[in-house]
Amino acid sequence: MLHHGRKTFLAAIGLVTAIAAVAGVIVMGTRLLTAHGRPSGAIVIGVPYRLRALDPLAQPLDPNQPEALSPFRLVYDTLVISGADGRIYPHLASGWEVQADGREIIFQLRKARFHDGRPVDAAAVKYTLDRVLTDPNAKALARTLGPLKEAVVLAPDRVKLVFERPYPPVWSALSWSALGIVAPSAEGRAAGDAALGPVGSGPFRPEGWSDGSLTLVRNPDYRWLPPLFRGSGGPRLERVVFQFLPEPGSRLAAFERGQLDLAELDPGDYAKASSLAGAEVLLVPRPSLTYLGFSVTGGTAVDAVVREAAARAIDRVALVKATGSPARLETALLPSGMWAVELPRAAQSAGFSPERSRSVLAAAGWKDVDNDGRLEMPGKDGATPTRLRLEILTYNYEWERRVATEVASELQAVGIEAAVTALEPREVLGRTRDGRAGAFVLTYGWYDPDILFYLFHSSRLGQTNRSGLNDPDIDRALEHALRTVDPAARSAAYAAVVEGLQARYVWVPLASQVTPVVARRELSGLTIGGADEVLLYGAYLRPGR
Repeated sequence: MLHHGRKTFLAAIGLVTAIAAVAGVIVMGTRLLTAHGRPSGAIVIGVPYRLRALDPLAQPLDPNQPEALSPFRLVYDTLVISGADGRIYPHLASGWEVQADGREIIFQLRKARFHDGRPVDAAAVKYTLDRVLTDPNAKALARTLGPLKEAVVLAPDRVKLVFERPYPPVWSALSWSALGIVAPSAEGRAAGDAALGPVGSGPFRPEGWSDGSLTLVRNPDYRWLPPLFRGSGGPRLERVVFQFLPEPGSRLAAFERGQLDLAELDPGDYAKASSLAGAEVLLVPRPSLTYLGFSVTGGTAVDAVVREAAARAIDRVALVKATGSPARLETALLPSGMWAVELPRAAQSAGFSPERSRSVLAAAGWKDVDNDGRLEMPGKDGATPTRLRLEILTYNYEWERRVATEVASELQAVGIEAAVTALEPREVLGRTRDGRAGAFVLTYGWYDPDILFYLFHSSRLGQTNRSGLNDPDIDRALEHALRTVDPAARSAAYAAVVEGLQARYVWVPLASQVTPVVARRELSGLTIGGADEVLLYGAYLRPGR
């Protein structure tokens, strides 16, 4: 999904929770064990989805619905991995070389073995990528590899990816667990074990399914933790059970009863979870951004002065508080922590300054003619004044409605009359497609900065360029960034793009939603990866559980 729909905050919590003392309580038709009923070194994780099979190709690819806790990352290793700082780090690949034209990338592989003892080699990488490109059920995943032409085995520990043209987003794709490397011909498992999926090389291996759950056991031979996590000492848990509990509220209820050690929560559960004793709440950022956008070709916001005034009128702290949902403040047009992007101060959005808003509007001639708190532009020769008014279109979703309502309130505080119209997504997108919608509060979700090309390049006018921006300088900067494959150079290229867009006040970044994850305090060593997930590479249970 292209459009619409990381540093983690850790909240320690107080009060006492009543924990069920009897093992085997029945919850939503699923049998769960309390903490006292589980073996030492084992944890149970509650997740809001159900799996059809343990196969990387079966994973959904919706950036607006990321999975903060997933078994795939534990079973399948990837060539590279994204850290919490948004950078790409080695994993099964110990290093790589981007060829001069950007169409070839050569990966050097480290020594690793699959769960069945076979080596993870270049043939396995080729097999995995060929499988993605040819499987009719993996078309969405194949598209993330862009113009990948072929994977070529150069040596047992060297593989070359050949693209029809430079494709910088490949780094994001290769870090996803959906592209975890699998053993060749792994589909030929013994009869009855098909649901365990292809053979991986991760720190845990699948043991089996049982009554709505999947059990993984520690891989005792695992010696190739990503260098980013080697300080953790490797996998220290003996067993990890994923309990599938998709019903709203079911995971928090099970956690309160002592049946889960770690759980992905619904946003509405955050406040209650934050009051539980003996627990911690992690807020895992999502790869999305909610923003106030303007049309630069039609309506009041054509005037850059109005756009700057609106940008400076918004108090993001108050906005997030008003939504009542856990969220992260955003000050740039790419979500915090998006890989390979380090944005300088010049690329940050204008800060909250209602005084500045009022002064720039006054300098442009806007006045409160009738002293009603709303600004007008006096008419010439006695003509009726023109009121400063913005209609803000948004989705008829709770998050966007709340954000848009608070934005309207803050704009009105500086004299900009604002009204919110919430519609079904199809209608909103239809009305904003021609770039003349005035203003809109929307959310985009994507994992890679290439999203900016689709949102602002003039070739996307009438499609996904909803601001109607047609700026040759921005076009050239976007084209350069889209062709740049080297991660460091790409970071600088996109920083320049964002700086240019922010200077034009085309959009105002507001906030990004987060996924609350609750964990027992005895569970230590959790880390947040750049793919918006909780990583268990170094997780362990402190004594006393």
